[in-house]
Amino acid sequence: MSQTSGLGGPATSRSDVVSNPFTADLIRRKAAFLSQTPGFTRSEEEDLRQEMALFLMTKQQLFDAGRGSVEAFVTSVVTSWIGMEVRRRKSRKRAAASGPSRWTRPSPARTASPILCPGLSATRTVAAGPADRRSRTKKASTSATSGTPWRLC
Repeated sequence: MSQTSGLGGPATSRSDVVSNPFTADLIRRKAAFLSQTPGFTRSEEEDLRQEMALFLMTKQQLFDAGRGSVEAFVTSVVTSWIGMEVRRRKSRKRAAASGPSRWTRPSPARTASPILCPGLSATRTVAAGPADRRSRTKKASTSATSGTPWRLC
């Protein structure tokens, strides 16, 4: 399946996106640069190349020669992957540095007694939107006044 380039260039198919010489050169240069930045190691360079190429392969069906060149598409996809990878690594660092999340409950094996919450119903539902939140607040306030001071969460 061949398509003509919107810039008057040679016919380009979607499979040419990954096999294009520009693609290999760009991925090599970006992986080398990224492996020298903080948060990455030099030994990861080959892994970074492979991950970029794999991401590009998953996105190659989105290439449209009528909208732009292979070079522009590849540059955009690789730059997008780099941004996602940097964000993912930073969030992993933050999670490791902050210790256990305050939003996680202790596992039942570590808890000697049940977790008790003041005045909340044991059969509360998870809110999916503003309407559910209002009904949950109403249920919580009515059970708080029902005379039962503590219930299991």
